[in-house]
Amino acid sequence: MRLLLLRDKKPGHFHQVEGIAMALDRAVGAEVRRIDIRPKWFAHDDVRKFCLRRYGRANPAVWLERLYGITPEEVGQPDVVVTSGRPTIGAGIYIARMTGAKLVYAGRATGYPYDDFTLMLIPFPRNDGEFRQVYGPIPCAIDPDRLPKPPEFSGPADLAGKRLSLFIGGDSFTHTYTEADWQAIGDLVVATSAQYGVRWNVSTSRRTQEAVVDRFAAMKSRGEIDIFIDYRVKGSGSAEDLFAADAIVITEDSQTMIAEGLAAGRRVVGLKPADAKKSLNDETVSALIGEGSLAVVPIATMTAERFVEKLTAIRTPVKDPRDEIARIVLKAVR
Repeated sequence: MRLLLLRDKKPGHFHQVEGIAMALDRAVGAEVRRIDIRPKWFAHDDVRKFCLRRYGRANPAVWLERLYGITPEEVGQPDVVVTSGRPTIGAGIYIARMTGAKLVYAGRATGYPYDDFTLMLIPFPRNDGEFRQVYGPIPCAIDPDRLPKPPEFSGPADLAGKRLSLFIGGDSFTHTYTEADWQAIGDLVVATSAQYGVRWNVSTSRRTQEAVVDRFAAMKSRGEIDIFIDYRVKGSGSAEDLFAADAIVITEDSQTMIAEGLAAGRRVVGLKPADAKKSLNDETVSALIGEGSLAVVPIATMTAERFVEKLTAIRTPVKDPRDEIARIVLKAVR
């Protein structure tokens, strides 16, 4: 199977594209090519949608080059085009129209013609079965086969010496963190270390505010954290080794981080700020909680005891999401 991956600048998007490719390659073998999608300066989302509606069917190759600077020679003849992120949608549609390739999108391509897509792999159970949409795991580039199996633990006494990795995000469209939230998260690290013998690794991300990065860097310098990864210095992919921890803790603003923790075969605890707006993402999180390996703890009422209660009540994931992703995609494209 010849795959063409279209990647925008956001790690959360291109990791989903890579995750679908990983699942397909594992299942049936794949020849993978990649194109980084960078629309030209004038080709913002509204322009891209207008050109697709008005001109795109007659001359897809022309508009692919005008809006994205991509030539037919660069595209080749893929069997399946895999995309994620709004900048990649138009390019994927043009390429599918031009080559006849199947078009797979991770997410919902709202505002674009759905009949151009072979499949939209969505994380919202309520929309499963709508036109071209199938509910499934959020793809990611984590390979659990490269990680040690996590130990089982069922109560507070089992946590001594266990290593937890904390992945810190930041403010998003749905989540806003206060100074009190960050203080409470730092206090949780210190308290669980003192009371339960837990050891911590911490990584920041592209959304993490400077002051928050500095806060946790200071904790590392005081010996309260074993490993600290500063995204500002290390960049995307630098925290992959942290998925080898015994469990994963994340700030709840990132569905990608939740998916990565579960794909790594780890229990995951999400830390939720009080200022979390309702969105479709709540449905995704609720569905994952129901599967038994994810818990969410409100930061405002969080204590070390409550956190440990939640962590020890959930279980290690038993399914590899790559199996389900491959099954869904292959059913659509074959």
